[in-house]
Amino acid sequence: MTADSCCSAKRRSVALIACVALLSVGACTTSTGGTGSLATASDAVNAPTDTHTATAPPAPTPAPTTSGPMTGQELLWLQAVEQLPAKMNKVFNGSPTHITSSALDSMAYQLRGCGRELSRIGSPTVRLQPVSVLVRRACRAYDKGAHCFEDAARILTPSGPTDEQEFEQKLDCGFAASGYGSEPLVQGLIKADEIKAAAH
Repeated sequence: MTADSCCSAKRRSVALIACVALLSVGACTTSTGGTGSLATASDAVNAPTDTHTATAPPAPTPAPTTSGPMTGQELLWLQAVEQLPAKMNKVFNGSPTHITSSALDSMAYQLRGCGRELSRIGSPTVRLQPVSVLVRRACRAYDKGAHCFEDAARILTPSGPTDEQEFEQKLDCGFAASGYGSEPLVQGLIKADEIKAAAH
């Protein structure tokens, strides 16, 4: 591919990121269309004096949090989510001008980091589910971009793409994830701030 076409796709990506970032302060009106700790098991009860062996009762399931102050687990989950925008934007802002198959595969892997992080932190409490819905939507968009970058990597050879038009389409699709992913991610952070402000 030509350097101009690569830079053009990257410029569109950066512009989308900038526009979506402004959503948090209400300056952009055009749509660009966490680790949760496991519950600790209760202590095993002492074995009775008769011949039967007592078993430890199962750990109680924590009640869903719908009101009251934010819990430590909720804050940890939100902290992980709040770090996602910078991580995802870095994939696009740091993309090389000279695109190679290995660079595309690396970008695809980094984009899938959104979904990996959500798997790591697990599902949040009930009141944070609206945030989770938006963040998962963002991760699906990043996953789609990753798939496009992987397709582009397969088309690209050391001497150039085997199909220039398809390569450009896949490249544009991959960089478009910067906007399609950033928008719901920023919306999720705005929703998180609203929930934290209402917690009491």
